[in-house]
Amino acid sequence: MSNNVQVYSYVRWSSDRQADGSTKQRQLKIAEKVAQEKGFELVTFYDKGVSAFKGKKRVDGALGNFIRKVELGEIPNNSWLVVENLDL
Repeated sequence: MSNNVQVYSYVRWSSDRQADGSTKQRQLKIAEKVAQEKGFELVTFYDKGVSAFKGKKRVDGALGNFIRKVELGEIPNNSWLVVENLDL
């Protein structure tokens, strides 16, 4: 079932230790559940090794790119963004 709505899953971790653990899968699982329950398409993007501490991810990396696409109208209005923790 698809109604052309996309769920964007933003997955981020800041260290190699986190990448080797369950961080990626834990964060992705939330968006997978939302997409499945709603019948939406899942699109995932990652910021590997980007710290949340200084807000760098809002400008650089995948999240910054996503924000620019929203501002340019390249991401449809009915899209959802799913994050585990909004620690901007």
